[in-house]
Amino acid sequence: MSAQPLPQVDVSALVKEWNDLKAHLAEQSKAFAEFCKPYRERQDAIENALHAFLNDNNLQNVRTEFGTAYKSVSTTPKIEDRTVYLDFCLETWDEGGNELLQLGAPQIDAFRKYMEVREKQIEDMNQRGALPNDLSVTPPGTSVSFYEKVNIRKS
Repeated sequence: MSAQPLPQVDVSALVKEWNDLKAHLAEQSKAFAEFCKPYRERQDAIENALHAFLNDNNLQNVRTEFGTAYKSVSTTPKIEDRTVYLDFCLETWDEGGNELLQLGAPQIDAFRKYMEVREKQIEDMNQRGALPNDLSVTPPGTSVSFYEKVNIRKS
């Protein structure tokens, strides 16, 4: 059995075609984004209006026959000082430091649990008239940010 010749591949033509397709897709994506822009802006305005309505009326959600608008909060812990944070986790290993220690940011549940315990500790110390020097409720070497937004779920 003789070997079949390999088909000729025009690498230059394939590279050119790939680049042309990439440019075409980028152009079409940009055009579609421009087409969608006023609709997305209107959605943002609606979300802002619903968020204001929920806040003004002290509500977490509101149901309609078309769906539900509800608030959600994203919690994002951040390690500000790695050394201080690692020392703290190791010193409090049995009280929750092991749950807070991982390669990335701490798990949200462990972080919230620590903050709840810390808030209670500060409250108890305040009632005794002996506040600690550090009034932060986050673990040493960390900070936390919260982002609240409105979501809409179709019925």
